[in-house]
Amino acid sequence: MLLLSQYSRPIACCLLSLTCAVNQLPRSSTFYYVTSPFLCDRPDSAPFFYGCMEMTSSPPIYTLGIESSANKLGIALLTSTGAILSNRRKTYITPPGTGFLPKETAQHHAQHCVQLTIDVLREARKNEQLENVQQVVERIGGIAFTKGPGMGGPLQIGAILARTLCIMWKKQIIPVNHCVGRK
Repeated sequence: MLLLSQYSRPIACCLLSLTCAVNQLPRSSTFYYVTSPFLCDRPDSAPFFYGCMEMTSSPPIYTLGIESSANKLGIALLTSTGAILSNRRKTYITPPGTGFLPKETAQHHAQHCVQLTIDVLREARKNEQLENVQQVVERIGGIAFTKGPGMGGPLQIGAILARTLCIMWKKQIIPVNHCVGRK
């Protein structure tokens, strides 16, 4: 059983599909739409829940996901059915024998985040056979980003990108705990 925080219904459907895909759960799994502001896997930790939620939505609603907790910057676009339309990554690689530092990693992410986002949108447009990227943007229901834990500098770049896109496109923002997202 998985409990889902209070998001709009299309975003919740998309996150549920993503959860099924990542955790290889059968689509017949039971999900509950809850009023608590977190994702959890224990029903006793959520005060209220409202009946089962179906896993379909029409027309397809997309969720843009941004992961930037360490040396890898990842941006993906998923449909409410769990289909991955695009999944691009850019990794900050240090010289042999050295480690990566938050400042340099954040600079790398800042340098590549805009182009990576454009590439994801263009690939999704091509995969969905849409006329232009604006049609992809119109179908985005929300933008998820890694809120933490992770390296402060890189996380800040992902958060700024997510917030900027949400303001520009008037979309819902979805902060995700890195540890919960990896379950």
